[in-house]
Amino acid sequence: MMMMMMMMLATIVVVLVVEIVVLVVVVVVVVVVLMVMVVVVVVVVHHNIFSI
Repeated sequence: MMMMMMMMLATIVVVLVVEIVVLVVVVVVVVVVLMVMVVVVVVVVHHNIFSI
């Protein structure tokens, strides 16, 4: 019984860790994409203003 409980606990912990890692990766990717978009918009706007 103890082994089964330990296995279940280990499985739950692994699942939680994986979910947390996936969440962190998704958040980082979203933040990077947003930053890149902002930089692109700023560069384009500045370029347009200077070109005019």
